[in-house]
Amino acid sequence: MWGMDELYMKRIFFGALLVHDYLEDVLKKLAHAEQYDPAQLELGSEYLLNLLPDRWAASHPQSVRKDRIDENKRVFEKKRARRAARRIAARRKANAMA
Repeated sequence: MWGMDELYMKRIFFGALLVHDYLEDVLKKLAHAEQYDPAQLELGSEYLLNLLPDRWAASHPQSVRKDRIDENKRVFEKKRARRAARRIAARRKANAMA
């Protein structure tokens, strides 16, 4: 299973994907495979795994907005810092009450 940091990084990356490009390409590939090579549509096939957003984006860098990746990273780091500060404050409060 994925760690929390990896999940956040995937979310950051997905937010930068040009969805129209992704969906158009994936739907075309699925339709083509259904018509000409249905065996590729078996669950867990490498063909289907390569259509997952992270893998697809890695092979289609022109469809990933670099500016959104940077923006999403900044937002992620701010959230991480706020959450860490809240955890520290809660621990201090708990220790003071003990």
